[in-house]
Amino acid sequence: MRRCVFGAALLTALAPASGQTITTQPFVSGLSRPVGFVQIPNDPAAQVILQQGGVAALVVNGVLSGAFIDLTPEIVNSSGERGLLGLAFPSNYGDPAGGACNDCFYVYHTDQTGTSRIARYRHMPGNPRAGDPGTRELLFSITQPFENHNAGHMAFGPDGMLWIASGDGGLANDPSENAQNIDSRLGKILRIDVSSAPGFTPAPGNPFADLPQQAVPGDDLVWSYGWRNPWKFSFDTGACGTGAFIAGDVGQDAREEIDYEPAGVPGGRNYGWDCVEGDIPVFTDVGCDPADPTLTGPLHVVRQPIAQSITGGYVYRGAEIPALRGQYVFGDFVTGGAWRLELALDQAGEASVVSATPITNEIGGVSIAAFGRDAAGELYVIDYFGGAVRKIVRVGPRSDLNGDGAVNGVDITFVLSDWLDAECGPSDLNNDGIVNGADITFILSEWTG
Repeated sequence: MRRCVFGAALLTALAPASGQTITTQPFVSGLSRPVGFVQIPNDPAAQVILQQGGVAALVVNGVLSGAFIDLTPEIVNSSGERGLLGLAFPSNYGDPAGGACNDCFYVYHTDQTGTSRIARYRHMPGNPRAGDPGTRELLFSITQPFENHNAGHMAFGPDGMLWIASGDGGLANDPSENAQNIDSRLGKILRIDVSSAPGFTPAPGNPFADLPQQAVPGDDLVWSYGWRNPWKFSFDTGACGTGAFIAGDVGQDAREEIDYEPAGVPGGRNYGWDCVEGDIPVFTDVGCDPADPTLTGPLHVVRQPIAQSITGGYVYRGAEIPALRGQYVFGDFVTGGAWRLELALDQAGEASVVSATPITNEIGGVSIAAFGRDAAGELYVIDYFGGAVRKIVRVGPRSDLNGDGAVNGVDITFVLSDWLDAECGPSDLNNDGIVNGADITFILSEWTG
C-alpha cells in the first residue's frame, strides 16, 4: 500500500498524473500592484489582497469589498521593492472561542525611510473583516541598508509560530555579508512566538536563542540563514500535507531556486547565499567556502534567463484538481513562467524532484507576484501589472481522470487500481485520504458513459 507519497511520485503506469488540463479564470480585478493573497481564517468567503502602496483590500465571495486596512500613512514610499509586503493571521483569528489575541493579525511593511517594520494590529470590535489602524503595536524593526531585497512575506507555520522572510539588504553580492552573518536579521528566515500579547518572544527551538545563563552566538530570532531575497514561502498543509517549509529565493544573475525544509528538522540551516547562487559558486565572495558540506542545497533551480525573479508558491492539496494534488506550483515575476514539481520524499523527509513540468501556457504569462491559497486549498495567481487575481481551475469533470473528455469505466479502472490506497493522489476524488467506494460514487455522479 502506498501511503501519502508526496506528489504522487510513485504512481503506477495507470495513474493519470497529467491527464487533466488546468487553466485560470478571473477572480478579482481592479487592484493596484497586488503582492499577496491571504485567506482570513474561520471565514472561507473572505480573503485579503495586499497592495504594495499600503491598502489591504477585502474580497468577499469574489467581489472587492473595500479596504480591510489602509496603512498608506505608515508607508509613504512604496517604490521599487518597498511597501506593504506581508500580512498574517493566526489560526484562531476571528474565532469567538479562540482565546487570547483572537482579534490580532500581523503586518510587514517598510516605512518612509525604507526601514522594515513588523507590527501587530487588531480588528475592529466585533468585525474580523476590518482591521483597525489605531491598534498598531510595533514589535521590531529591521534597518535596510539599500532599497532592494526587503523580502517581507510572513505566515504562521503548523507549529503556531510566526515565520518572517528577510532579504539580505540589497545591492549585488551581499556587500556587507549579511546573509552569512548569524548576528544580522538580514538574509534570514525569522521565527517568533506572538502568543503572549503585548510583545513577543523568540520562538522555542530557535537555534541561536540564548538559554538561561548561557550566551549563544547569533540573533535570537533567526531560524535559518544564507538567503538572498526569499520571495514567498509556504507550508505544505492540508490533506496528506507534510508540514514542510518551501520557499523561492530570488537569484542574482545565474540561478533562481526553490528551497525545501522538512517539518521537524532543527533550525540553523545555511542555504548558501552568498557562498553559492543556487547550485553554482559565487566567485566574488570572500571568506566563504562554496564546497562547505554543511550548506543546504536547493531543491530545484531554474537557470536565467528562463526565470529571472522567482515567486514561491504552494503544494496543491485541494479537491478540485486531482491530477495536480501533491505537486508544488511556482512561477516567475519577470518572465511569467510557471512550473509544477512532482516530488518524492526519502525516509528523513527530504524531498527530491521527480519531474519539473512547465505550465506557463496554462496559468502563467503574467507578472506573477504571488500565489494564494483559499480555505479549500485551491490556488490563485496574483498578476502584479495586470492588477488582478486569477483562480487555477480544472478543465472538464473532476472524475475524468485520463483527460479523454468522458467519465466512464476507464476512470473507474484508475480508482480500482488504487483501491484502499491512502496516497492522496488523483484517484482520491473526494480528497479524504483514501481511495474507496466513495470515489466510485463520485464518478457515477458525473457519469457520461
